[in-house]
Amino acid sequence: MASTLKKLSVAVFVLALPWIVLYCLGLGLVSVWRAAATLWRLPRALRNTVRCPLGHPVETASFWRCQCGAAIAGYAFTRCPHCGEAAGRIDVCPTCGLSIRNPVLP
Repeated sequence: MASTLKKLSVAVFVLALPWIVLYCLGLGLVSVWRAAATLWRLPRALRNTVRCPLGHPVETASFWRCQCGAAIAGYAFTRCPHCGEAAGRIDVCPTCGLSIRNPVLP
């Protein structure tokens, strides 16, 4: 009986092994893809100005208001020192009034 169970467990392992390897390779590829995408967007995020959807330049290092109401002096997409939330967008372009997405976020 023990011999049969051992053979069965080895057979299940051998049949499952290719799927486990494919799953791990898939996770690795997704991680590499996300890292490459973040590195691709990083230079845009570190500029002193970003562009709104209509192309107007907007300063990223200035005075900003968080959603919690705190006024922040500094980079627009850092975490708020009061509530800890990260800004996903700049609320208003001073020229046209459109919101500007954080260039690092997908």
